[in-house]
Amino acid sequence: MALQTRNVKGQMSNSAAAVLTAGTKQTFIIQNITIANASGSDVSDIKFYIYPEGGSASNSTQVFFLSSLVDDSQAQVSLKHNLYNGDVLAAVAGTNTAVNYVISYAKRTD
Repeated sequence: MALQTRNVKGQMSNSAAAVLTAGTKQTFIIQNITIANASGSDVSDIKFYIYPEGGSASNSTQVFFLSSLVDDSQAQVSLKHNLYNGDVLAAVAGTNTAVNYVISYAKRTD
């Protein structure tokens, strides 16, 4: 069993999309998520979802909601969770490519 610390970076879309997916026989231990708005205006309805492989983003899989993130600010997403064997962490923001994210996680392979 190996354990590696990793980061993934990107921009949130205005439709729910996967931002982190655990592979087969892998566990991703989410340690920290930072989101930042540098779009020039406030962004509303920031959501994160966790669902199993083959699932989808919905009200029943939503695990975090932030109603608004003001321009030129950042926030810590209080989400400590483990993703296993194909589990997906997805995200969406009210404005396309306005919110950047950095997800720090530990990757364990079995």
